[in-house]
Amino acid sequence: MIHRDIKSDNILINKSGVLKICDFGLSALLTREQNNRATQIGTPHWTAPEIIYGEPYNQKVDIWSFGIFCYELAEGMPPFFEV
Repeated sequence: MIHRDIKSDNILINKSGVLKICDFGLSALLTREQNNRATQIGTPHWTAPEIIYGEPYNQKVDIWSFGIFCYELAEGMPPFFEV
């Protein structure tokens, strides 16, 4: 399963600091037969380059998006948010 729209709006945190991902509306199931996707989907500032360029992608796009979320936690905004 890949989420494809990990961003600050879709990550919940409780008082104990436990994170949970929500809003699986854009998620997709990867299988052995179809282990890549090519749909251009997601929120631009958190979207991995391969999705934006229309290239095949897998679960690594969620790792990219989570990294942008971490950057946003540190800086207050995702990179190039003003663009």
